[in-house]
Amino acid sequence: MEVSTQKPLMELDSGDLRDLHAGPQTGVGFYVLSAATRYFAALEDRSALPLQNDPTFYDVSDLLNGDPLPTSRLRTKLAHVRGFGDRNAAIAALSAGSISPRYLGSAGAVPLIATYSLSKNATFRRYYFGSSDPRYVRGQLVAGTYVTSPLDAAHADSGFGAVGRYALPIPLPAIHVVDYQLAAGTLIKVGTVTPNFGQAGGGVEICLTAATPVLKASVLALLPEY
Repeated sequence: MEVSTQKPLMELDSGDLRDLHAGPQTGVGFYVLSAATRYFAALEDRSALPLQNDPTFYDVSDLLNGDPLPTSRLRTKLAHVRGFGDRNAAIAALSAGSISPRYLGSAGAVPLIATYSLSKNATFRRYYFGSSDPRYVRGQLVAGTYVTSPLDAAHADSGFGAVGRYALPIPLPAIHVVDYQLAAGTLIKVGTVTPNFGQAGGGVEICLTAATPVLKASVLALLPEY
């Protein structure tokens, strides 16, 4: 029997993800993080991608070579994990760390440039990758959580559609979307997703600047993935 030589996909330890979930996200549904002198991208379901060559795990060079994403995963524990709170900070660090410009793209990242206080109750949408939303804790969304508007989400109504529109760093399709109602007076920061991580971007990303009480309106499965 032929034995596969493909490296497994990295899966972060649950403790590492728990610490990341308690802080700000880097973008819609993902984190860019450093551990010691290395950089990684991670989705909310623990899947992670080393952004330098890695002998053990499927890494960014494998992705850029067009190797298919592995179906097998191997869990690992990282040391000294630190997340980046927005795309701008993450891309600046990755550029300085000599991460491949084929992955980062040439446009770089733009900070969230508009701030609004909601004039009335409004509904926003969250994409996530597991069976539940890890950013929703005791009736609140954790500070630094990213959402998008229902109008923009209409342009990303499949799992891979979300990958491209919100420039996710690992091309694994989003599984669920959930609608949350935010109260009038909630402060939000708004910007446009620039081309990053080999994806086109173009979507609207909205960051909640503080822990925000919400009403969960509905949860939908994103099927089919494409």
